[in-house]
Parts: sequence; structure tokens; C-alpha cells
Amino acid sequence: MKANPSLGAICDDIELITGIKTVIYDENRHIICAYPNGHCAFCEEIRRSEALTAKCLQCDAHGFTQSDLSRDIHIYRCHMGLVEAVAPVIENGRTIGYLMLGQLLPKGGREHVRAQISALSEDVDKDALGTYLEAMQETDDRHLRAVAHLLAMSAAYVRVHEWMRKPKGSITYEIERYAFENLSNMALTAQSVGVALGLSRTSLYKLCMESFGMGMGEYIRKMRADEAARLLRTTDLPFARIAEQVGLSTPARLTRLLRAQTGQSAREIRAAAKNARNAR
Repeated sequence: MKANPSLGAICDDIELITGIKTVIYDENRHIICAYPNGHCAFCEEIRRSEALTAKCLQCDAHGFTQSDLSRDIHIYRCHMGLVEAVAPVIENGRTIGYLMLGQLLPKGGREHVRAQISALSEDVDKDALGTYLEAMQETDDRHLRAVAHLLAMSAAYVRVHEWMRKPKGSITYEIERYAFENLSNMALTAQSVGVALGLSRTSLYKLCMESFGMGMGEYIRKMRADEAARLLRTTDLPFARIAEQVGLSTPARLTRLLRAQTGQSAREIRAAAKNARNAR
């Protein structure tokens, strides 16, 4: 998922009207952009503490995992009692990005957040946090869900029209579709994609570099790693079965691919997702 100026404009408009902050992530959960930039003042203060930053990241991971499991908007409270929501952006049956909304004070939740602030250690400015809390307006889950639905639909609209502006039967779209639909085929290679779509090696490489920023072989490896990571986070399938579904012959090859693409093993990715779920 790439940042799109039109989507950015939509996010800006939503923030202007509702005051709700939006963060856009790619399929690997890396931030693409945020509207407005940076965290709110309350969260900036919280993240001055290493220990509290770790808790924030754990909450984020939980939100991503739950939205993956439900394939829908997931609304939850962070460790400080503020409300956030994560909505997956799905295309061709796979998650291509996420929208995170927050951080908002839930209706009737001011006293709970005050109690959380009081319980913090002295390495955080509690007076500043109290001031930031008093400036927050209360909201409710229904309001947040409505904004999340609007933003998810807007993201889907922008994504669809990005493809629709291309000539009918865009070869770039066909490359992506063919690779994803044949991901479980161990014989899927740059050469097999070129043969299937009638493209020379040079033409395929040029198209992939222009559209994906990498060659076809590298793009296939990335797609396999992304899909494997999604299955590890959202299912209890054995490693061997996941390897098979992404076109790899053994769990060892799966782990080597994931290490190279994400820096984590299959076991580490699954454990992190389970820890995020258990933390709630």
C-alpha cells in the first residue's frame, strides 16, 4: 500500500471535522504517514518512558492482530484507558494496509485515565498528563466506528480508482493478480510469470521496477513472506502447512525467507501475535 495524496486529503478533512487522528500503515505494519503528524500531546508525554512506550507498541500489535482475525474494525482501550481503532484495508482477499484512529477519551472514562496517571512512576510528568487529559473531549465507540468506516471506504475508493485510471486490463495489475493467485505454486518464478503473461524478461523487470520498486523475483519473495506472516498471526496452522500455502517446500525455508524479509522467524512472529492477544 502506497501513500496517496487523495487519501491524505481525506484524512486531513476527517481530522479537521472530527479532531480524530489517523495513522496509515502498510501491510507490514510500518507507518506510511500520520494526520496530523506525530502523536497527541498526551501520548508524546507517555512515550518519554521506555517502559510505557513498550506497552503502547504492545497495544498497537494487539489492535493489528484482532483486526486481522476479524477482518473488520477493532476498537479497544490502550493501557492508559484511551480508545483506539484499527481497520484493515483489504484488496484481492489480502490485507494491503491498516488505518489506526485515536487516541480518544471514551465516554465516562476520565476518572479511569486519571487513576492510570496516578499509578505511574515518577519518570513521567503527571501534571502535564493531567492537563492534557482535561483538554480531551469525550467520544463513544459508535462515533469512532462511524469515522473508521468512512475512512476505510475512502481508502478503498482511492485504491480502486488508482487502478481504474490505468488502461483496462492493466498489465501491472495482471502481474500482481497472477502472482498472488499462484503463490502456493512452488514453480512460481519471474520466468513463469513472464511466460504466462507473454512478457519478455526485460519487459517484466522494467514493469516491476516501475510499479513495485523491485524485480519480479524479489516481489514474489515479498508476497510470500507477507502472506506467511499474516497466516502466522491469524491462524494456528502448522508451519509446514503455511510453508505449503506460500509455495515453499519446508518450514526451514519458510523461516529463512521470513528472517531475510522481516528479521523474525516464523516462531517469533506467531509468539508476538499470541502475546499481543494474551495481553488483553
